[in-house]
Amino acid sequence: MTAPKQIIYLPNIETYNLWAPTYDTDGNILQAIDDHQLRQHLLLSTLSSLLSTSPNTLTITDLGAGTGRATLALLSTLSTLLLQLPLSRPLSLHISLLDASPSMLSLARTKISAFTTSIPTLPNLELTTTYHVHDIALPLPKGIPKANLLLSTLVLEHLPLSSFFATLVEALKPDGMGVVTNMHSHMGATAVNAAWAAEESEQERSRAATATGAGFVDEQGRKVRAEVDFRHGEGEVESVARGKGLTVGERGEVVVTEGMLGEDDGEGKGRIEGQGEGIRLGLRGRKWVGTKVWVGWVLRRGSEC
Repeated sequence: MTAPKQIIYLPNIETYNLWAPTYDTDGNILQAIDDHQLRQHLLLSTLSSLLSTSPNTLTITDLGAGTGRATLALLSTLSTLLLQLPLSRPLSLHISLLDASPSMLSLARTKISAFTTSIPTLPNLELTTTYHVHDIALPLPKGIPKANLLLSTLVLEHLPLSSFFATLVEALKPDGMGVVTNMHSHMGATAVNAAWAAEESEQERSRAATATGAGFVDEQGRKVRAEVDFRHGEGEVESVARGKGLTVGERGEVVVTEGMLGEDDGEGKGRIEGQGEGIRLGLRGRKWVGTKVWVGWVLRRGSEC
């Protein structure tokens, strides 16, 4: 019998600072699914819509940017679109990345710089990025320009809905769009971690048995979790968003299937096999087969907000 993992709960910023070195490589299935959905669906539709107006400028805010995963997906998708539909006039693109974890944001800066120097130069595109260490549970800092598009991926579970959507509305221009993704409430409510807590206190057993949440296994084999973690229902999310004056698009959901397990990398981590080839989760996805694990929306701020 496998020995149970010790679970420790740390402040969110500390958790993500510790997680940063392995965040992009630890085989987290939710990040793999999120990447796929962003690149294949959400960003394709939103960027196509924004580019259809032939704008002179596009301003993007990545709220809870982490290691820059969503911004990298956006830049990759945008590069593909612009090669297919060249710009008829110059486009100035500015991206503001905000995160409370200095370690995560430092990685974002490094990765995005490396990506932008590796892709072919796109004619008529001028890109600038700024990075802001900021607790996104607080109002936006001064100097962040209003956005045509806001990205906030796998962040919502850490914030109260009312303050999150108030910030989203504040961050967007009138008629601006938001792409919001989250761990599905079905995944959050699945009692998969009870065995990890067999030797813990009653309080720890209760917390482990009732939910799964953001976290990682550290070098000592302990399960490290962010201590502030909300269980938002999808209907509640949509209700609060509409209450803030946002138009909520069709809800997108992903259920893990046997077909997603695919080829394993030998360590149970799985991989994404590239655009158009589908999701590959490896052995770590098996315990989630039949469970809704991911949810995402495209929202739009009304002109009256």
